[in-house]
Amino acid sequence: MPKPQFLTRTLALTQEPDIGVVQTPQHFFNPDPIQTNLALTRVWPDEQRFFFDVVMASKDAWGGAFCCGTSSVLRFKPLMQIGGFPTDSVTEDYLVTLRLNEIGYRTIYLTSRSSSASRRKGSRNTSPSAAVGRSGSCRFAGAAAVP
Repeated sequence: MPKPQFLTRTLALTQEPDIGVVQTPQHFFNPDPIQTNLALTRVWPDEQRFFFDVVMASKDAWGGAFCCGTSSVLRFKPLMQIGGFPTDSVTEDYLVTLRLNEIGYRTIYLTSRSSSASRRKGSRNTSPSAAVGRSGSCRFAGAAAVP
């Protein structure tokens, strides 16, 4: 679920013409499987916190941020120039960053939590990405495209 300031905060960063993607942290309000299985929900942060609070912020500082799909805003025209979201990979979000980079667009990271979502519970995820070990998809798939 996007917070009221989601578009205001992300769209403000698209003023630079070479910004292709603005990525924000993915934040889940229910515990991840590790927290649940080890009964650590009150003392152990979910696995996404290290990735979005440390890794992505560090990558952005060095110009290496990338699209994680959910909770991002993409510039529409360049997205159409690369043929939309790639469908030839289970990591289409990362691949969209690489393809946008090829035509001169950057991905930047906004560290503030601008949305939150619930992890799926009890559903069978048979997608290719789940086979690689990721099945914590969001109910809020907040990718928006801007001109």
